[in-house]
Amino acid sequence: MEQKQDYSYLRWTLDYEEDFQMTKKVYDYLYDDKHIFLQKDILKLIEKYPEIKNINSNIDHYEGIKKSAKEDSKSE
Repeated sequence: MEQKQDYSYLRWTLDYEEDFQMTKKVYDYLYDDKHIFLQKDILKLIEKYPEIKNINSNIDHYEGIKKSAKEDSKSE
């Protein structure tokens, strides 16, 4: 699905402790067993509480790809 706005500056993955802490915070605010929350709900949440997106903002988004490229270059 193509999006009108670029959200690539947000890190929505679960690889590190900081990712878990950010995800937990989102769930703490939005999870309700009677309601499914969507991307738009998360975006509204981080607009209201921008500190949530900062929890894992220190992690390089391209760390995994850089590591793979480095390992590939060693094997050549």
